[in-house]
Amino acid sequence: MRRWLITLGVLIFLLQSAGSDTAARPDRAVRLTAPAVDLEPLPPGARLELVVDHARNPVAMAFAPDARWFYTERTTGIVRMLIGGAALGFYRLPANASVMSERGLLGIALDPDFSANGYIYNYFTAYDDIIDRFDNRVVRVTFQGTQGFSPTMLLSVPLESNFTVIHNGGNLHFGPDGKLYVSIGDYYNDANGQNLNSMPAKIHRFNLSEPLTAPPDNPFYDGGGPRADSIYAFGFRNPFDFDFDPVTGALFAGDNGVACDDEINRVLPGYNYGWRTGYPACDDFSTDGPDPAYNTIPPLIAWPYSVAPTGVTFYRGDLFPEWKNDLFACHWKSGELHHFKLNAARNAIAAHTILSDPALGSVVCHLDVETGHGGALYFFRNEGDPGREFRDIYRITRDATVYASTFTPSTPTPAAGDLLTYTLRLVHYGMLTTTFSITSSLPLSTTLIDGSAQAAGGAIVGSSAGITWTGTITPNLTLTATYRVSVSDQIVAPTALANVMRISTDLAGEHERLATVVVNGRSVYLPIVLRGFMP
Repeated sequence: MRRWLITLGVLIFLLQSAGSDTAARPDRAVRLTAPAVDLEPLPPGARLELVVDHARNPVAMAFAPDARWFYTERTTGIVRMLIGGAALGFYRLPANASVMSERGLLGIALDPDFSANGYIYNYFTAYDDIIDRFDNRVVRVTFQGTQGFSPTMLLSVPLESNFTVIHNGGNLHFGPDGKLYVSIGDYYNDANGQNLNSMPAKIHRFNLSEPLTAPPDNPFYDGGGPRADSIYAFGFRNPFDFDFDPVTGALFAGDNGVACDDEINRVLPGYNYGWRTGYPACDDFSTDGPDPAYNTIPPLIAWPYSVAPTGVTFYRGDLFPEWKNDLFACHWKSGELHHFKLNAARNAIAAHTILSDPALGSVVCHLDVETGHGGALYFFRNEGDPGREFRDIYRITRDATVYASTFTPSTPTPAAGDLLTYTLRLVHYGMLTTTFSITSSLPLSTTLIDGSAQAAGGAIVGSSAGITWTGTITPNLTLTATYRVSVSDQIVAPTALANVMRISTDLAGEHERLATVVVNGRSVYLPIVLRGFMP
């Protein structure tokens, strides 16, 4: 495992080179081709926790703004509602499934206004025995109390034959534009990939109407024919899951190929991702890469062997600041949980690791992975039975995180007589009320201004040596304190004007870190993270 440390020298280099990087063309992603992937231990203080034992074939989950969360059972057609790990509600849809197949109750998404309307959207495979036909459906259910009511059919995409075992796709998520996006597999028909007149092998974008309708600004909208107006992007084989980058809003999706064409793609509107009749196996790894006549944007990453990417998500929580806005993906075949850091342009992978921490138990993810309540990372893990009908639901969590930082104003190179205001910001992400003590030493060449130390919570005391701030902080609370100093000597650039903070809580011992730096006249924010774990 490589360990990366940001030193002051590296920091100065980054400041001097900021803005000099030329981003890759926005319509072309850069593939990671390095064969070796480092194993990444879980962050300090993290723990692996079993949430639901022996769940019946869960496929996808979604978290409400309150304490509730939901997951789908593929083979039973049941959507379970839970608070914590306790199942307290459910509803059942007429899903048609068998244990050894991919069809059944698959995707779930909560309406952006779920707190007010209780709308839940599901994707599932159904069978109509009157006309002897299978179709994949999107329905809307109204959830009230502990039950779901009034399923409303919004979309039906008939199967092209009664061979419905694989390649149903089957996930749906809301985009940052408020539209509903739906992934549909190729129905085991390669020709669907390039056929813009068909629904399978695509990712679609819909208005929230009844039934679903296509927005006129979709890339292939022609008002009713011959093309499928709802198509957002095409050329997929089985895009099992996808998510939206919280930074740029771009869509990222997995796709299940053949021998060595499993991919994660950055999906842009109107682009072709290459799946087609006669697709050359291992095209991603040919000398020239994917055929640009079909793959109008190459994959973000492709694997040189079959892994079957399933759950795809961006980490949106605050419990693990080191993961903020990073991309995660599960592998069905290996159970690996892959962690990707993107570059500044958010169009390429900057770092790639696999989560593995034997000391805390194996990190194994076979299906969905999502950011859940409290910032924990939830995922599904197969129990190992031959039919893989039962799975355990785990989460990666930590009981307490105290996150402290300082800022300085964006002043020019400090000069004698200048006044600087320091702000201490303390954030607590976790589940335990925590007492704290923060001591912030004064930077060299500065003097504390009498009476300037103020705190929004707790008690703060200033002296010639620095500031001491003590108090109690509850979960999910942010406290701030400020103090002012005068610069007594001339500071000549390039130099660093820094203070040091010492933090202690009732959860851990003392930690000392460089906190605030002024480099070449520019203030730089360096976080201090203290993590405490209570068994």
